[in-house]
Formats: sequence, C-alpha cells, structure tokens
Amino acid sequence: MIRTYSFASGSEENSRKGKGCPANNFVETHTMQGVGVDETGNIPLRFNIEGFFTYELFYDFTNHPNKVFFQLSNFPLEDEETGFDLIVQVINDFSAEPVEIAIPFNQTRSFQFANVRQINVRLDTLNMLAQQRIRFYLEKTFCISCEEGGPENEMS
Repeated sequence: MIRTYSFASGSEENSRKGKGCPANNFVETHTMQGVGVDETGNIPLRFNIEGFFTYELFYDFTNHPNKVFFQLSNFPLEDEETGFDLIVQVINDFSAEPVEIAIPFNQTRSFQFANVRQINVRLDTLNMLAQQRIRFYLEKTFCISCEEGGPENEMS
C-alpha cells in the first residue's frame, strides 16, 4: 500500500467555498496495487477467482468521507477464448441498494465513486469449477479531521 499525505490548511482549493477538505485537516490517499519489475503507474493486484463465490475486494471500516477510483480487469487463466462476465457490486453510503455493473470477459473498466463502503466481485456463473483471473487497482482519497467529528469533516 502506498500512502500520500498533504495538509489541507491554507491550500488554494481549500479556500474556495465548499471545496476540498476543511482547514486543519489532512487529505490522504491510500493505493492498493501490485508490484512488478520495471513497471510503473497503476500496477494491479492479480489473482484468480472461482465461479459461485462472492469475493470482497475492499471494505472501509472508517467513517471518513472518501473518493474511490478503481480499475478491474476480467481475463482468462490461460489462452481461453470464452469466459464469463465479472459482476462488480459497489456499496456506498448514498444508495439503499448496491450498484451492480457487469464487466465483459477479456475487458477492463475503471470507476469512480464517493463514500464507498465495500467492493465485491463474482463471476456470472453458478459453475464452481469456473475460474478466471482478475486484476484490481484502487486509490482511496479521504479527509482526516484533526478535530473531533463535526459536520465540517466532509470532502467535496
């Protein structure tokens, strides 16, 4: 995980009414990514998933307002020409129902959501023997208040 910190006080963005993280707060970005020799940029985590099961890729246990950018790829394990769609389920603080999105086989999609609580994925099949490789990259930017709570602890 890569962490980037910046102090919000006195920043130009912060001085605009209703924008950014309030004064005396920190803006922090956490990045979930893989590693690779001579690779730079958004290097995804790579792992295999099986049919029938739901996999939790991300869960936010904090109450900090956040903006999340993530990228998911749905690829075959080997040189298979057919496969299943990847169903992505995003649960955030704004929706009563989870947002569900299908990523077609052998494709990549990028998303940005506010106040993400959880990201789950599953293959669009009940076949427990089905397997595919997914790639996952995530950046979560959030505001940390230096004071105790309050309505000013918001990110816009």
